[in-house]
Amino acid sequence: MNVTDYWFCDSCGERIEKAEDGWVEWITYTDKKGKYKARNFRLVHHQRGCQFNEKEEFKKDGGTVSDLPLKSFLGIDGLTYLLSKIAINEIPTVEVLEMIKRLHILGYEASKRHFDRALRMGIIEQNNYPGYYSQNQIKTVLDMKWPEDFSKVRTKKPSLNLKKGFTVDDLCQLLSSCDDIEGNHIIWVDHDGNLNITLLPNKFTPAGWDNSMKGKIKFRYETLVAGNGYVGFEAAKDKKYIKELYKDLKNDWKKNRTGFIDYRE
Repeated sequence: MNVTDYWFCDSCGERIEKAEDGWVEWITYTDKKGKYKARNFRLVHHQRGCQFNEKEEFKKDGGTVSDLPLKSFLGIDGLTYLLSKIAINEIPTVEVLEMIKRLHILGYEASKRHFDRALRMGIIEQNNYPGYYSQNQIKTVLDMKWPEDFSKVRTKKPSLNLKKGFTVDDLCQLLSSCDDIEGNHIIWVDHDGNLNITLLPNKFTPAGWDNSMKGKIKFRYETLVAGNGYVGFEAAKDKKYIKELYKDLKNDWKKNRTGFIDYRE
């Protein structure tokens, strides 16, 4: 019985839906002391162009590709095989341990790409050694229902204009294109009615950034402090917040307001 319904390919980042479609590979080479070593222990799609290019790897250090079907690493026998790799010190231990977690800890593969974000947001705490999480922590992260790929969410950034009009869903998409953990953000509108959400550069205070824009800003709202859910995936799920922000933007544009606006006032 598998501990996950799917895995993620270390080459293309897409799902490996079935064990039959997975392949585990690594590069073996001889170091300067003539000792047999290995590197780049990874899980990829089989027969989808995701596997190592043998010629390119050989050019690096004379390395050759070693590989086995994903099925060889599953179940008790698969775990035993992975442990043997640690015992003979062939593949870097940290790489083998990560593969063990991915293939043998319930829920780890589906949640691992979200642990850093969950820690920074305070959703979970680092109670164990970094990189090791309890089943309760894994469940908490999975219950958040994150997008599988935040980079794909963030590329869908619409151009919104208050003169031309836009919908609540458009605003929701714009907020989703931002990363709340990345830093503080500022919502602002230029004189042509274009709506912007800008990541505040570390070198600026909000007022300093405003001055650096040299009159381009018609009005802006208070700074959205990182980690509070005012932008990003979580903000996009807060329908009440989205509707209030949408209403404020429309009203402030209609009233021809300028300068700094505390949208909570």
